[in-house]
Amino acid sequence: MRKLAVVSLVLVLAACGDSTGPEPIWGTYNLQTIQGGRTLPQVVWESGADQLEFMAGHIRLNSDMTCITSETFRHTHDGVVTTDTGTQTGTFTVSGSSLTFALLGWASSHGWLVDRRLIVTFSGFSWVFVKP
Repeated sequence: MRKLAVVSLVLVLAACGDSTGPEPIWGTYNLQTIQGGRTLPQVVWESGADQLEFMAGHIRLNSDMTCITSETFRHTHDGVVTTDTGTQTGTFTVSGSSLTFALLGWASSHGWLVDRRLIVTFSGFSWVFVKP
């Protein structure tokens, strides 16, 4: 009888699996690719010898429905190379696996969660972020 109870308990626990549910979306997602799978760094603008390269970026989704993005650019102008980092803050809403972002100073953008990837359309580009 005791063996039957132990076996039953093991089977119940195995059937339950991970009781924590789906992983929360909150956290930091690192930029992996832009514009159809192009890896970083990526030239996003150029005119003659001048160019702007996207070097790195991330987006952090907070549980209070705020977000912050950070991007690192390398700008070459008349042979002089500089590196700049920009950040934007804003809010987001979630509906199923779809997200809508409202970043201060920018038009709204949309995203989708697929596994641990966040795919965002923003500023005419498609951005793929991955949660480590």
